[in-house]
Amino acid sequence: MTTLRSIAILLVLAPAACWAQFTKTTEHPLVAELTTKGFEIDGAPIKLLPPLVTPDMPADEQRAAFAGLVSERRMEKYLQDSVVASYKLDIDDIGQTAERGTVRRLDLYFVVHGSLQVIHEKELLSSLMGGEKTASAAAESGFETYAKPLDESAERPDTLPPAGELTSGMFRYRFPILEKVVVSGLASSAGMHVDGGVVQSAVSPRELLDDPANPTEWRPIPRGAKTDAELGPPEPFKGFYCYLHATQLGFVDNAVLVECHAAYIEPYGWFRGRNLLASKLPLLMQQNVRDFRRKLKEVEEKANKN
Repeated sequence: MTTLRSIAILLVLAPAACWAQFTKTTEHPLVAELTTKGFEIDGAPIKLLPPLVTPDMPADEQRAAFAGLVSERRMEKYLQDSVVASYKLDIDDIGQTAERGTVRRLDLYFVVHGSLQVIHEKELLSSLMGGEKTASAAAESGFETYAKPLDESAERPDTLPPAGELTSGMFRYRFPILEKVVVSGLASSAGMHVDGGVVQSAVSPRELLDDPANPTEWRPIPRGAKTDAELGPPEPFKGFYCYLHATQLGFVDNAVLVECHAAYIEPYGWFRGRNLLASKLPLLMQQNVRDFRRKLKEVEEKANKN
């Protein structure tokens, strides 16, 4: 299942394109819109939860917010410096479209011990939503799979942008989901970092859902189909809306809270209304969170040896 990995790739591929200077992660324009007023698509509400913890919160407020999420008595299970420390994943249905599509929202929280600076500089957030096994499965699926810049000739900058500078980009994507459907379309991404925090977004541009050159659509995978030539006819897909947020915690030494908040509109035709992704995601995210923790430790250990 490559949905989340492809979104994660879109979250970190943005080339430099300065819009403005910001001092808080919550000032990210798209994140601000998604977490306050939101918007509607085909009568369905699209609104994401705001970050639980932000860099500008005092340490005691950060701790209180996190304890409210996981409970005081279970705090240690989430805060321990361990690959197998607990994580929290919530999956909720928050609305329906006029065409019986379901808006599903995903909220993921976990703590990783290490440097936020390393996470940012090494772009480790790209590994959060899909590990090597997921990428390998996509490559072996038989269906064309990609997440690449709309302008493939554009070069990525050699250095990271300064703090508070928002960078953006537009990308094309295509990937299979649970061997049931293939989705494709355009996505825009925007990211920035401030003192103690990193935030990155990836969304389907509403004004380009029907783009003639790159329409946002899905195609069914008939039973036994192995190639693109065997896919069913295209149907409209109303897209996904996601952001990742990472905060260096003030109440635990050398610890970062990583959050992922996302929503997508699942057409009825995907799974006939059954929430199949909800049954698959917990184990997938458990593995991905553990892989992320291992990767960070490997990167830091390698840096310490040099």
